[in-house]
Amino acid sequence: MAPKHRFLALVAAAWMVVAANAMIAAQGGSKVGARDQLAITVFGVEDLSGKFPVAPDGTLNYPHLGALRVVGLDTGQVATTLSAKLKEAGLLLNPQVSVELIQTPNKKVIVTGAVRTPGQMPFAGELTLFEALALAGSATSDAGDLILVMRAGGGGQSSEGNVIEVSRNELESGRMERNVALQDGDQIVVPRAQQVFISGQVRSPGAYNVPAGSTVMQAIILAGGLTDRGTYRGVKILREGKEVKSVKTESQVRPGDTIVVKASAF
Repeated sequence: MAPKHRFLALVAAAWMVVAANAMIAAQGGSKVGARDQLAITVFGVEDLSGKFPVAPDGTLNYPHLGALRVVGLDTGQVATTLSAKLKEAGLLLNPQVSVELIQTPNKKVIVTGAVRTPGQMPFAGELTLFEALALAGSATSDAGDLILVMRAGGGGQSSEGNVIEVSRNELESGRMERNVALQDGDQIVVPRAQQVFISGQVRSPGAYNVPAGSTVMQAIILAGGLTDRGTYRGVKILREGKEVKSVKTESQVRPGDTIVVKASAF
């Protein structure tokens, strides 16, 4: 197997593992999410035991205690909270509480654009942007760096103020602060990259998806590098119908550029 194909196979396999883990987390994770259900047992007290829904605002309406915020907690934390509240309220001296999370995929996000399996993604509990992309099979080779999370407003329609922009490179490199916690109804859009056309004395002339911030040299490497006759001296960049002046190997390229590599005079 060629090195490039071997690398792509390894990447695909890694994404499959992530997708499987994401599915497990999405469908049976330990964190309480809005509209989940909690099976609560207070040992010896039937009136305080049963199945209780978590409201869309993340609260649990529990007998004698009212609304308690439980979203984002695990079952152990909910049990501890209920035990403490029941004791503080003077309802029980030493309450023994057990909590089981019953999650159903009653929420959804939509993933569109340059992903392998776009479509609607049902989920339960919590779902992050990274997990949603994994469930969609990962980004395709022509995906750009930008990811848009379009969040519905009060009227159910997304607006410019409700669009979150995330760098795919930063997300995939492990910067978890970019790993947005998704909400029911979010739409994730992965736009396709704009390409750079490379011609002249390179081994594989053509159009390439060049990551943001790439230099002339990095772009030429994507095209297989220089031919035996190629030279970095006198490389041209044509941008919006005009030639860019003073081009160097470390000059940054932009989407839509055409790079022309000349032949050496010797």
